[in-house]
Amino acid sequence: MIPLKIQFFGGFSITCGGHTIADTANRSRKLWTLLEYLVTFRGRAVPQEELIELLWPDGGTDNPTGSLKTLVYRARTLLDSLRPGLGRELLTYGRGAYQWNDAVPAQLDIEFFEADLRLAAEEEDDQRRLALLLEAAGLYGGDFLPRMSGESWVLPLSVYYHTQYLTAVRQAVGLLEGQERWPESIALCQRAIVVDAYDEDMHASLIRGLWKTGERQQAQLHYNSVISLFFARFGIRPSGKLTRVYQEILRADGAVRLDLDNIQKHLYRDYTPGPLFCEYAVFQDFCDLYRRAMTRTGDPVQLCLLTLQPDAAASQHISRMMERLHAVISGRLRRSDVFTRCSVSQYLLLLPRVTPEEAAQTAQRLCRAFAESGVGGGMTVEASLQPLEPDAGAPVPDDCGLPVRAKLR
Repeated sequence: MIPLKIQFFGGFSITCGGHTIADTANRSRKLWTLLEYLVTFRGRAVPQEELIELLWPDGGTDNPTGSLKTLVYRARTLLDSLRPGLGRELLTYGRGAYQWNDAVPAQLDIEFFEADLRLAAEEEDDQRRLALLLEAAGLYGGDFLPRMSGESWVLPLSVYYHTQYLTAVRQAVGLLEGQERWPESIALCQRAIVVDAYDEDMHASLIRGLWKTGERQQAQLHYNSVISLFFARFGIRPSGKLTRVYQEILRADGAVRLDLDNIQKHLYRDYTPGPLFCEYAVFQDFCDLYRRAMTRTGDPVQLCLLTLQPDAAASQHISRMMERLHAVISGRLRRSDVFTRCSVSQYLLLLPRVTPEEAAQTAQRLCRAFAESGVGGGMTVEASLQPLEPDAGAPVPDDCGLPVRAKLR
């Protein structure tokens, strides 16, 4: 007998011979819920009461037992379209309970997936282990029963398989990187990011792979896109792991031997007016540099935090307002100043060799310029100031005063 092929990942389907039924078909959601539930828990008989509670949790039917029988009849009819008589063979009834007949041969993607992971965990040879991990990753065509993701019984299983998949991919990527099989690592990371766009490990490995294969511009663009993605979705920056990878690739050119003339050409950039805008990781390096310098010169350095304060009606326009605030900062700071975006609604400024009073004037000037630009749309800017703290044991400049706050509407 040809075994059934049953798919859970990326969508539910049952294939018998050349015929397939899938939950993409325009049929009752309750019908698919019944089938998927019985197949998922195929190892036990499911009482009628449990199925009725699953399918009609808030009532909705005067005769739940009759409604369930009707639904089972429809499910059997659907299965019969695969092979005559298959419905009654698969959906059995006895002692007040329904059960999926596990004696009928079937190949389930979730079973193959778990078998590969179990064998990979026991395998000591890296090549065979990698092959098993890649096979498991290939079976994962998407989340477990995605069209039922809102069901309470689906969620824990979906999370479980999702976690198992990402763990397998991380292990496979680690083995591929160890063998410097960068194109394969890149392809695997790209597929994983489609499954989970917010997994930082996958983004970090993808950036590293792009850099290793010479796709440096793509690595930079991807890093920038991830930063924007996390700002837009969570209002936060990714964690230190992604930043460390970024810092690692920034320093990657250091291994190349160059003479000073070539280094000068490599370092030179065309003249650009205004302050330097950089990623947060680079901004941290600037802060570290100035902290070191303060131990010798004692020159004051100020940090300024600019925060958009939107009202409820204007909050949906915050991205556009942040672009406007970026333009205000770029047009009104010195070339020696540095700034970065540090959250969904904040910019952080580094102002070297200015006193707290001078920094307060700069902050007020920026707040006023944004207010007078006429594009605030109900938003105001609040500025907070604080001296940059020197390295431990370094002399503290005499003019490092208390934090200053300025707010203009």
